[in-house]
Amino acid sequence: MKFKDISPKRHVSSSLPIHPYFGKVDPALASSLILHLSKEKDIVLDPFSGSGTVLHEAIINNRSAIGWDSSQLACLISTCKLMGILDEEIDKLNDFKLKIENNFKQVSNFDDYLNLIPSMPRVRGVSKWFTDNSLKELSFIKFHIKEIEDDIKSSPLLNFIWISFSAIITRSSNQKGESNYVAIEKDDYKGKTISLFSKSIENTIKCAASFNIELDGIKRESFKSYDNKNSILFNNGLSLKTINVDSRNTFEGHSTKADLVVSSPPYLMSWDYALYHKFRFYWMDFQLDDYEETEIGRHLRRKKDDVERYTADMTSIFNNLTGALNNDAKIALINAPSVVYGKLVDTNQILSECADEAGWKTIECIESIDIPGPHHGMYGSLKSRKANAPGEAGKKEHVLIFSRK
Repeated sequence: MKFKDISPKRHVSSSLPIHPYFGKVDPALASSLILHLSKEKDIVLDPFSGSGTVLHEAIINNRSAIGWDSSQLACLISTCKLMGILDEEIDKLNDFKLKIENNFKQVSNFDDYLNLIPSMPRVRGVSKWFTDNSLKELSFIKFHIKEIEDDIKSSPLLNFIWISFSAIITRSSNQKGESNYVAIEKDDYKGKTISLFSKSIENTIKCAASFNIELDGIKRESFKSYDNKNSILFNNGLSLKTINVDSRNTFEGHSTKADLVVSSPPYLMSWDYALYHKFRFYWMDFQLDDYEETEIGRHLRRKKDDVERYTADMTSIFNNLTGALNNDAKIALINAPSVVYGKLVDTNQILSECADEAGWKTIECIESIDIPGPHHGMYGSLKSRKANAPGEAGKKEHVLIFSRK
């Protein structure tokens, strides 16, 4: 395969910008792999599905898709990204937005809502991270969501409301950015968070409706949510499943075997999603501590066993994929070497060794620097740490392709 002629697609069209998320694979690269390594109506699996870029490219290229992710937040985002939206859901979302806006104009005492401010046991100085206005308004919005939750449980509408709420939490806080856990002073005024939520509802509708257009007449036929799984069936026979699961563990979920894996696996010592999404997990009542234990390669373990742990985790992944794939399936992973304590570590070689142990062989390792990957834009940080890395700071993206031995 060659990737020289692929232009980056970014995450600006269709439903791709429905929610902030960092470290995303470029849709053009995911799409190229799907088209080259599978055929229409095949099933594409992403065992680290994140915000659903690979799943999105599979569906729009007439493949079914399955996504595994240990993050409840990631599963919520990817599900909302791929549901499309019905006219009646648009009307109800707009009605909910107006209800929030109108009720906020009339409230003078927030005491009834403040009990919904979550306990944040691992946050030092909540007042440093949230102003009084943001705490009041986030709890006010959450109260109204919880008020209708039982009536619309397990429905697409509830997912759309929660994703609209999640999307504003970092902007409502004093956290500097999506991948920058530093407190800064931001503009603050009454009604700021309410305004952000209204705009977020509008963005959710816009993105979901854009996915409708991209599907070109294909519509969601059914939606089911059960046992940490979401299942969508489209009227052309395609299906989407998102499963909130630790991909290292064997689980009941292989009744439908996939024909191809396309994924950008966790990069060793790159990010800590539990840290950057900490406030979202608290406000959404997700289990932060449980999720943190499932993060592969996160850079804040500080136990000096990062490479060994990463190797063991990725070997478990390959073993689990063996039971989830058809015999002639291939695995395509988008990866880059990592810098661990100032030294370059060839994770491409590590992945090849993990695959070999699990019964897979490496058939290609292709440089794809022309397509910005999850590491794109981080070269400067390597130089500042004086990492001993060849090439353009050594972190060129690669695609590794595996088949069974």
